[in-house]
Amino acid sequence: MLFASIPPEIVHCILIEAVRARGRKRAARLRLVSREWDAAVEDAIFDSGILDENDFIAGGRFEGRMDMSFWQRYLAYRTLHHSKPLSLRLAMIRQVAEQMAEMKDPGADEPDRRQTVRYFVSEICHAVLVFRGIGGDGLHSYLAPATGTPILFNRTCINFRRAILAAAAYMNEVGIAHKLIAQCSSATTVDTPLDTETYANTPLFFPELYSAAAYKGNEEFISYLHKNESELTIRSSNNRAIIIYSAIWGNQMGALELGLGSTSIADVQTFIASGLSRTTSVDMFRHCFKLLNGNVQHPSRARDATYEWKWRLSRFHDAAERGAVELMEYLAQLGASVNGRFSDEERKFCSPISQAALNGHEDAVRWLLNRDAALDCSLHAAVAGGSRSIVQLLIEHGACRNEVVVRRAVVEAVKRENEGLFRLLVAAHGRLDMETIEEASKIAEAEELVSMKRLLQEDLLDGVEVN
Repeated sequence: MLFASIPPEIVHCILIEAVRARGRKRAARLRLVSREWDAAVEDAIFDSGILDENDFIAGGRFEGRMDMSFWQRYLAYRTLHHSKPLSLRLAMIRQVAEQMAEMKDPGADEPDRRQTVRYFVSEICHAVLVFRGIGGDGLHSYLAPATGTPILFNRTCINFRRAILAAAAYMNEVGIAHKLIAQCSSATTVDTPLDTETYANTPLFFPELYSAAAYKGNEEFISYLHKNESELTIRSSNNRAIIIYSAIWGNQMGALELGLGSTSIADVQTFIASGLSRTTSVDMFRHCFKLLNGNVQHPSRARDATYEWKWRLSRFHDAAERGAVELMEYLAQLGASVNGRFSDEERKFCSPISQAALNGHEDAVRWLLNRDAALDCSLHAAVAGGSRSIVQLLIEHGACRNEVVVRRAVVEAVKRENEGLFRLLVAAHGRLDMETIEEASKIAEAEELVSMKRLLQEDLLDGVEVN
């Protein structure tokens, strides 16, 4: 790592100041310097305080993808250390966590209670990210602060109890669920939980309790729910199907078997096939594909070879995007093409190798190259993803022979302000044509990228040193 001889604490301070100096729009691009910098820069972005601007987060315009742990940490921080009135959803998260802490250990002293609340808040934030997706646009409704006084929920309302049950299911807190069910049986339930009709029939995007338990593989909680369904004030329709789908998604074989029970496969065939779009486990995929006898369509429909070909292609793309090499290999054995595309548009990252490169999965890219996958837009995708090692790998396999491909990759490197990748591309390709330089220069000028403007003005004819 750069600054390797400097103590990590000093490097962290340097990065914090660099993040603040660059401003909101350009801060996350520092992550693309190297893989080693990724986590370090994320920590600096978090500690710098620049994310305290709601419009920045709500816009969802980070250059490069922040991982799950970052957003979980950020949501939890906003929930626990808020300086402004909380949004409706963050207020729900906080009050659910506080109620759960009280139910788990009513006699806990204040330090222990606060620690328990912090744990519950963090886990609930993880759950809402898993079940609602990750990204700035998806976080907007969680972060937009409410006005006026803090929101206080009626703790006997349906939504509040449902949210507690969902959180307990995700964390396998059977004791809390047991206490809640006991309370529900002896109390009147309020049917209109909030003052606004918008959220009258939703638990504010908390996961459904059967889905939460199955995704995490909490078999004890699933069994408890089955035994106490008659006592639940909130019932879910088609619980078995929900358990099956979520267990496959979470790669939880034991939960899947609980969901299947003695039911006929034909009755849940659609849910098994749908769940296979989310799993990354080759063992889970192989097991479920065997249960379906290879028929991924609705049982009432005749076998359609075209549909099944597209389905296998789609699953192969999913596996490449997630870097699941073993699953890619299994799907290839089932007939999925390493070169299958969903679009003929050249600029789109619609091939498996482009998806693997974009998401930084070097092993998946290498596996595809070893099976003669076409290079497609993979060089451009690798630059967009910021992986130097994947860019180098693609260059070694001839990705710089196509002028158009190089132009798009160079322009992307300038746009991402990635000087290292820019130099690497120029060194591998040689002289840039004027069209590439002009297009990249317009972006550098518009974005005020001083370092990239300087590079583009250098005499590239004499070669470029690679960092």
